[in-house]
Amino acid sequence: LFSTCRYGSKDVGVIQIGELTIEVLPKTDKQGEKKEEQDKWRSVLIDMLRKSGILKVAAPTSSNLSIRRNNILDLYFELFLSEIERLLHEGLIKKYRKSESNLSSLKGKLSFSKHIAHNSVHQERLYCEYTTYDVHHGINQMLYKTLKLLSRINTSPSLYSRIGNLLLNFPEMDDLKVTETNFKKITYDRKNVRYKDALNIAELLLLNYHPDVKSGKRHILALMFDMNRLW
Repeated sequence: LFSTCRYGSKDVGVIQIGELTIEVLPKTDKQGEKKEEQDKWRSVLIDMLRKSGILKVAAPTSSNLSIRRNNILDLYFELFLSEIERLLHEGLIKKYRKSESNLSSLKGKLSFSKHIAHNSVHQERLYCEYTTYDVHHGINQMLYKTLKLLSRINTSPSLYSRIGNLLLNFPEMDDLKVTETNFKKITYDRKNVRYKDALNIAELLLLNYHPDVKSGKRHILALMFDMNRLW
């Protein structure tokens, strides 16, 4: 597995393949380590991720969370859910976006070429171009896509209900094909800086998720970090 994924002997982190989770902690030289030792080195790794800036979540937020989970993925999932709960409580950002549709009354301006193409028979309709101010834009679509991802790959029973509740309360979004470019284009300002922690985790999860396109069950999510860079 590690050879296939091209991870080195100094990499640490966690890999989830379907329902199987493999956690690679900083200290793995002992065979049959006690749970206390595993918890200790898991905490060391989490602390290193925070101090190195890879786990970019403010201390007051993360200190209120229980990190005694099955693996590091649960921590990332819980942090992300807490950020989404906060954003929904504060209210999602709205933006202006251009829309077009076939309407029964004029809205915005009439698109003559598309009106003729679509309404040669139904002349009571008007094909309009207009501006909409709502929550249906890129950064909210990326957060919604991450929520949908968590609903498929989460294996922690304690998080199922939270994910379900958030999907019920989060406005349904169109699917967005997310690449590294989407995140690089984000410019943070006074209005959207409160999204930063949630988007940092969304980027980590979305860009490291590799679905099984054949069966849809044996997905791979790999969050691996070079120990040299962490030090």
